[in-house]
Amino acid sequence: MDDKRVYIIGAGITGLVTAYELLKKGKSVTIFESLTEAGGMLRTLEFKDHYVDLGPKLFHTFNSDIVRYWENLFPKAFVKKQFWCKNFKDGELYDYPLSVSTIREFPKNIQGQIKQELKSVSASKRAAATNYKEYVESLVGPTLQRMFYEDYPKKIWGMDTTEMITNWAPKRIELRKNYEPFYYNQWCAVGRRGSGQIAEILKKKIEKMSGKILLNSKVTALNVKDNNITALVINNKKQVD
Repeated sequence: MDDKRVYIIGAGITGLVTAYELLKKGKSVTIFESLTEAGGMLRTLEFKDHYVDLGPKLFHTFNSDIVRYWENLFPKAFVKKQFWCKNFKDGELYDYPLSVSTIREFPKNIQGQIKQELKSVSASKRAAATNYKEYVESLVGPTLQRMFYEDYPKKIWGMDTTEMITNWAPKRIELRKNYEPFYYNQWCAVGRRGSGQIAEILKKKIEKMSGKILLNSKVTALNVKDNNITALVINNKKQVD
């Protein structure tokens, strides 16, 4: 393949940013996306007067370089402030991230079970955990793990939490003492018109720079020779050399 020609599989946020940066370096870039629109999980639906994000909704970081990059790339696209969040579970809204004070919102019988389980959590159990599920149970107990930290990771990462390594958990799971903004003490924002707005801005920038985003184009196979990809098969028929 021509070293100035780049093919990217997937028009999610990673694919879009990669394409944008490569185009700035003078590469010829084509993105193949199986869906009917770009953005991957970073898409937003409009419902009446509301924006409904299909995936991630908050942008947050401690890193000042990332903040500068985002604000330069997406000027006026963000609403920046602290965000207080709720988790909708079984018809009820619970303060989220979970905290000791949140537990008081649960039915009395579950409160007692959770409090009893929290007495058994320990640093030694976390150190001995062999997967994500075990680590979370050692942090918040089996009941909270099952209610809040099992189905959602499966949906996001497409695998059972017993198959995920423990490294994922410390970065995402904590039981706070008090109910606080989701990402406190960080730069935090949402897209002014939903998170999908960010993908749309990138898409327009890419197309303006002559990058190609081919929708409804699923990569169904890779032709490989000597550990090198020699061609892409699109929608089971078209080949790109």
